[in-house]
Amino acid sequence: MPERVKPPTRLGSNVCGRSTELEKRRKREAGARRKAARGGRKLVTRPQKKGKAFELEVCKDVTAKLGGLADRVPCSGGLEWMKGDIFCRGNALAGWHIEAKRCESLSVPAWTRKAREQAGSHRWLVVYRRSGETAKVVLELDDLLNLLAIVQGDEGETIQPQDAEGPDTGEDA
Repeated sequence: MPERVKPPTRLGSNVCGRSTELEKRRKREAGARRKAARGGRKLVTRPQKKGKAFELEVCKDVTAKLGGLADRVPCSGGLEWMKGDIFCRGNALAGWHIEAKRCESLSVPAWTRKAREQAGSHRWLVVYRRSGETAKVVLELDDLLNLLAIVQGDEGETIQPQDAEGPDTGEDA
């Protein structure tokens, strides 16, 4: 009795189910056609769009609260002389290395390590946000204390934020 040969499972596959060179070439050509249809641009994924939108949101908030200029770093931090995601000029964050992360899974140690390495001698901070939450900031304790000392003022009195109300004394005015 002759041995039966199993037919290929899909077009272009050999008997073992592996892709043939012809099928691999067709896939490469199809990918090249899709890329050409996009004008040769890289396909931007949803997480990349979320990250860019978050960077712009942080820039808008920094500019609104501190004035000056806050903008995204060109080439997504790919410039050797300008790392980070956001650069600021003319406000309190000028010269800081700022990383913006819009992720659902938190990798704070890795983010701070990257920011510290790329910042060199500059101060750094990481701004991150998960869906449905407010943005949070990670920075070194010494930097936080220095910022609070500036806010506290020369005479040691606490300066209230613009949108905060004073303590409730229980008296009606």
